[in-house]
Order: sequence, then C-alpha cells, then structure tokens
Amino acid sequence: MSKFDTVIVSDVHLGSKISRAKELLAELRKIRKKHGFRRLILLGDIFDDSKFFTDPTFSKFPKSHRRLLKYWRALANSGKVELIWVEGNHDRGIINLVSPFVIGQRVMEFSWEYNGEKFIATHGDKFDKFVANESLSSRATQLYVFLQGLDLEDPKFSRWLERKVTWRIRKHLSAVMPGLAVEHARRFGAENIICGHSHIPVQRRVIDNVNYYNTGSFVEHPATYITVGKEGVVLHEVK
Repeated sequence: MSKFDTVIVSDVHLGSKISRAKELLAELRKIRKKHGFRRLILLGDIFDDSKFFTDPTFSKFPKSHRRLLKYWRALANSGKVELIWVEGNHDRGIINLVSPFVIGQRVMEFSWEYNGEKFIATHGDKFDKFVANESLSSRATQLYVFLQGLDLEDPKFSRWLERKVTWRIRKHLSAVMPGLAVEHARRFGAENIICGHSHIPVQRRVIDNVNYYNTGSFVEHPATYITVGKEGVVLHEVK
C-alpha cells in the first residue's frame, strides 16, 4: 500500500532556462520507488509559455524536460497513478495544445477526500488581482521570459534578477492569497486548500479552521513540493 495518497508539485515552468526538470524527475522516481503514491497533481504553471509549442514533438525543449514529460506520460498510461493537471496562468493557451495522454486529466481545480477530510487543489492565480488584469499579466510574462534570456549559458544571473524584480510582488501575494484561498475553501466545505503560483512555500497556515498550504515551485533553490499521506500534509525541499 502506498505511503502517499497524493504528491503535488507546481510552477515547474518547462521550456524555461530555470526549470529544474532534472531534479524533479529524480525526486519523483525516488518517491515512487521508496514510498509509492496513488495520485500526482501538477498544480499549474507546468509549462512556461505557449511560444515553446511550435513543434508538437517538443524538440525545442531541453532533453531533461522531454524526459520528465515522457515519465508523466508513462505514469498516466500505467493505470496505477492518477495524473491530474490543474491549469495555471502560464498554461493558458497551452492546455489545449498538449495531447491528453501527455499529462493526464486536465482541470481548472481538483478536489478529493483523504482520511475523512476534503482537499482542494487550485493554482492560486484566481486569488491574484494582478494576474486578473490581462494587460499587466501579459507584460509581466514578457518580462519574465526576457530575464531568462539574459543569461543563456548560466541561469544564475537571470534567476537572481528575476527574484529581485518579482520578490516584492510575490511577498505581497503570499500575504493576501491565504485569506482568499481559505474563503474559497469554506464555500465548498473543504478543510484544506493547496495552492501554488506565489513560488513561496507554506507548510501550514490555519485561518478560520481551514488549513492553507503552498507548494512553492521547481525553479527556486531549494525547490519544494507537497505530499498528502499517513503523516499528514508535508512540505519537502529539494536542494
């Protein structure tokens, strides 16, 4: 019997120079071999930008990114792991370009029950007024891609600059998201809500008897993800 009911990862940004796809693949293989899991939720911003989809074979993706996609496809086809892709703001326009067999079931939000409690997994962009403004969001995405392109050989500089530019926005977002997310969870009678989007991990924050968690991302150092299982909801780091 699997130790973990669900593994949740968000903000992988496949196709970008700063995605840590190689580390994520190694971590998922390790978890499955050592513990097992019955469900994998890809909680939004799995891909970085629709411009990477000029070739349906993903030939322009780095090899490590294609290997991760191949692994997800194998999981989806195995019948042993339920694979859920929750759309994020960076995934818009992409979700309809990728064949369903590549990343499993595609949804806007996902809910399930475990150990007598209800969980909601949603990317979190719906709680971000900045992203809700399409003009500002588009400019931010263009800036994000531009920063990645500043250092094609070594992503350290672009990662550092990207953090400097977006840190204040994310910090503000991390402050306002929990309350809005918990309000959303209460409307649907859920005891737990798990988001991504802000890139800032949250192990657990209790608001009005609802537990809020954030997966963090797989572009930062350390990268983070969440598991739901026998030990509860746990935030893990990958350095």
